[in-house]
Amino acid sequence: MKKEITEKDIAVFSERYHQIPANKIIENAITRSGIDEVCFDRKTLLENQNIFNIETDLGSAQNQKQSGRCWCFAGTNLIRGNIAKNMNIDIKDLNLSNVYLTFFDRLEKFNNAYENLFAVKNLDYDYLEQEYYFLSEEGGWYSDFANLVTKYGVLPANYMPESHESIASNRLNSILQEKLKYDANIIIGLRKKGTSLNELRKFKLQMLAEVYEILCKVLGEPTKEFTLEYKTKDKEIVRIEHMTPLNFKEKYLTIDVNDFVLLKSIEYEKKKYYQKYQEERNFGSANEASQYINVPMSDLKKAVIKQLKDNLPVWFTCPTNKMWNRKEWILDMRNYNYYDTLGLKWMNRKTQYVLREIPSSHAMSFVGVHVIDQKPVRWKVENSWGTEKGFKQFLIMNDNYFDERVTTVAIHKKYLTAKIKKCLEQEPIIVGVHEL
Repeated sequence: MKKEITEKDIAVFSERYHQIPANKIIENAITRSGIDEVCFDRKTLLENQNIFNIETDLGSAQNQKQSGRCWCFAGTNLIRGNIAKNMNIDIKDLNLSNVYLTFFDRLEKFNNAYENLFAVKNLDYDYLEQEYYFLSEEGGWYSDFANLVTKYGVLPANYMPESHESIASNRLNSILQEKLKYDANIIIGLRKKGTSLNELRKFKLQMLAEVYEILCKVLGEPTKEFTLEYKTKDKEIVRIEHMTPLNFKEKYLTIDVNDFVLLKSIEYEKKKYYQKYQEERNFGSANEASQYINVPMSDLKKAVIKQLKDNLPVWFTCPTNKMWNRKEWILDMRNYNYYDTLGLKWMNRKTQYVLREIPSSHAMSFVGVHVIDQKPVRWKVENSWGTEKGFKQFLIMNDNYFDERVTTVAIHKKYLTAKIKKCLEQEPIIVGVHEL
């Protein structure tokens, strides 16, 4: 039997296709209206009503626009209710500056990228490219957000507003990627000459100063001091001069952002439940590589519900590539019946994880849940895409979508079970760059 596709094979495929009359009907419908319109299952509209018996206080819509900063917006959505409460203002009257935090995120990521290049033993260019040593990314994790707030503080958005390039970041991403590769080439050359670590770090300071200059010119130099002015719910005017982002954080943020733990639920023979894991290398801006605890899905959901009951949103990640109804903003694994319509076969969560079909590509916030007979049936989700062009601030997520697509949640330690808290004492198992 030949390895090439022959004309005879094509004839057999065509004959088989025409043996099912519905195939031509589906072909005509999809070519005219598109896959999702034809595959849509309207029962998901009927079963996902906008009713939730547990909800947090809800702020105004944030909009990351054409940038990859969802992880930071989800972080500020998490803490702004606490800050608004301590300022005695309505949460809808407060947005926090994401460009301030992500300015320093970029700078910290460059520092970690340089340090990774100082430590790696294999200086082969192909190896370094394959292992992502030359990668400058805008994305991030909750640990990056926590590190930035702790180190640099936070401030209301009107004291450092978005810039032209912060909300449409492709050009800046490209420039910074080129900058990192240029610097990496210099570092590799210096290391091959046997340059000491102390000398390398002197070069690093010059490189970081150049990155800082680029960021200031493109995003605006970070606000160092400002006069805070606002009106409370009691109509009192508050004015505080010489306020800094760190002072603002210390005065108004009474949640310790470092008290949150990342939980995942990975069904995989190489991953144990109730085990702490840590990424092999720090890609982000945090002080150390991201850690998480792998737990059964039932434990993960219970922790999320506990936190929501305490009026605290939950930072989480999930992919955006499947089963998103972008008209009614419903997340349901039954939204589109590709399987009967196109003849696809279903893969369960475990198989999809092994095949990398569930990436942690987008961060949002859980802000509500509807529980019936002690079981969640749907979740209220806060996004950061604004409300322009038909986008909605809040999405409805059916519990079946949570089961299949939610990858990571950030939970305060006080909502963890004793069994999960015990895992915090473990030495983490190191996970390689290309591992789950």
